Amino acid sequence: MTSIKSEPFTVGPVTLAFPSLFVPSKPRNSTGTEKYNTGVVVTAEQYAQVIKPQIDALITAAFKKGEAQAPKFNWPFYECIHKSDTYPEAAKRGMLYGNAKSLFEIEVLDGARQPIINPGIIKDGAQVYISLHLYSFDQGGGTGIGLGLGPVMFDVQGEALNVSGGQRGVDAFAGIEVNTSVPASANVAPPQSAAPAGGPPGAPTQAAAAPAGGPPGAPTQAAAAPAGSPPPPPGA
Repeated sequence: MTSIKSEPFTVGPVTLAFPSLFVPSKPRNSTGTEKYNTGVVVTAEQYAQVIKPQIDALITAAFKKGEAQAPKFNWPFYECIHKSDTYPEAAKRGMLYGNAKSLFEIEVLDGARQPIINPGIIKDGAQVYISLHLYSFDQGGGTGIGLGLGPVMFDVQGEALNVSGGQRGVDAFAGIEVNTSVPASANVAPPQSAAPAGGPPGAPTQAAAAPAGGPPGAPTQAAAAPAGSPPPPPGA
């Protein structure tokens, strides 16, 4: 089957999850090609009004009658309820998620349409406007519709939707009392005393400078993107 690609379309604001927009990556333990990618979480209204018409048109153009109803057909979006452990808040709101990918470097812009060069700005929960496209595929034993990633325009940093079932530190340690009299910045080695070179016996000593820098912080680990293909959303 020859792959058919839809025209690009823009939807937003949508929520990003596991964004890897500046450095390509691939799923853990995967042997596939590294790609620029991100999870895209959309509202039921955005799906119905913007995305589903594009899917319906591509099914008509690229697949035989009834082919898209096969149990193993791959859809570009699924209801978050099928991944409620990964998207608990989004599941409650009836939202849907898809995984958009690109082999090529993409543009990431701010509200003034200027390039964003700091990857730290785009985090889980970022609200963006995003250009997407759909494409049909039939390869490696899989048949379905893929989701292509285009330019992204950042809007605001929104609620992270508890992606991957994570928890904020302030919530994890709520109700636990610890010694707050010593700030973390004071957690450095104490200064050492030494007599000045050549000084007379009994002369006052001068404290040496404390070593620069605090203890290294604990490394963080990124949540793995969800795998697997749950049943297609209703009406797909």
